[in-house]
Amino acid sequence: MAQKVTILGVPFDSDAGSILPTGLAQAPEAIRRALFAPGAETSELGVAVIGHPELSDMGDLKLEGWPAAEAGVVIRASAEGLVEKGHRVMGLGGDQSVSYSLIAGQASAGAIDVLHIDARPDIEASSDGVSPAVSVFSRLIEEGLVRHMVQVGLRAPSAEQSQRMQELGIVGMRMKDWRGVPEIDFGGRFYLSIDLSGIDPACCPGVVRPEPGGLGVRDVMSLIHRVRGEMVGADIVECATARDLGGLTALTAARLARECVARLLEDVVEG
Repeated sequence: MAQKVTILGVPFDSDAGSILPTGLAQAPEAIRRALFAPGAETSELGVAVIGHPELSDMGDLKLEGWPAAEAGVVIRASAEGLVEKGHRVMGLGGDQSVSYSLIAGQASAGAIDVLHIDARPDIEASSDGVSPAVSVFSRLIEEGLVRHMVQVGLRAPSAEQSQRMQELGIVGMRMKDWRGVPEIDFGGRFYLSIDLSGIDPACCPGVVRPEPGGLGVRDVMSLIHRVRGEMVGADIVECATARDLGGLTALTAARLARECVARLLEDVVEG
């Protein structure tokens, strides 16, 4: 039996006042446009995603001009409300900071495991002056919302970041050690968070901080298909539309979202 899945646009950019525009707040619209384009209805898993009776689209949250803290409350409450109604959320960001609120909303049903794809670990200690986007996962773990975490696509974490990952119990998979898609088995409920900077900029040029030497799109597709466990939520963030080339990054995000939605629809509730 298919699960109920809701697409939730989260057009928030915590650095919206930057002198160089990113277009992060316009990403949900761009990704959605590519996702619902004719001819791309069926996922590689064979699930007819677009038009599926259990898939709905909530549209975008109204977050323009909101401070980060207040926006986070709205995002978390929206995700939590959907989870309480039995929906699985496919979040479209927005910057990485929205992942905190989306995962926290999902964790209203109980602490969860997370697979995070990114070039950077985003585990800085939370403190005044630290962007919420770079402390997302340290906060989630410290608050008991995330039990176990695997990070894939990391380029070159600093010695301090590596030590912090060890302290938080994070399993980090670096690109220098990449030998093909690994076997990952959560053995239960997990959430997938995809920061598009984890993918090589040849495939995803439209990100705020491109970092060469990343994952290929096929690597990420295979991770979505093969990771074991019950996917109960997902997000895709950091699509900087103002820096994209021909809409390639938004298109890639849409294809990844389609595969995520297929799993969210079809993964069977365990236990």
